[in-house]
Amino acid sequence: MERYVTLKKIFVFLTILMMPFSLALGQATSGSVAGSVKDATGAAISHAEISLTSESTGVTSTAVANNAGEFLIQNLLPAIYDVKTVAPGFAPSVVKGIHVELNATVTANVILSLGTQTQT
Repeated sequence: MERYVTLKKIFVFLTILMMPFSLALGQATSGSVAGSVKDATGAAISHAEISLTSESTGVTSTAVANNAGEFLIQNLLPAIYDVKTVAPGFAPSVVKGIHVELNATVTANVILSLGTQTQT
């Protein structure tokens, strides 16, 4: 009986000791950017290349728009990002100052104008 009580105490102690770790696993550590890429008429531009670059670290994350022109870039550290979008037959677009926060999805819709990729 004493052994049972001792094992129960150890179990309770370990359970209490591990609680902060399990709570920490549920904490959000990143955010996301979602959006769409369209032309001036509102038509979706599929396969556009989207790159997000952190203004503070220079780290870049990329995605390719799906057939509906939509994209999602996840697991971004909280920071301010610049969004560059390129697609064949369209002028590149750069949107500066996208604020990504913890556990939030920021919308960054892009409208591309006709042109060439070499334009800046």
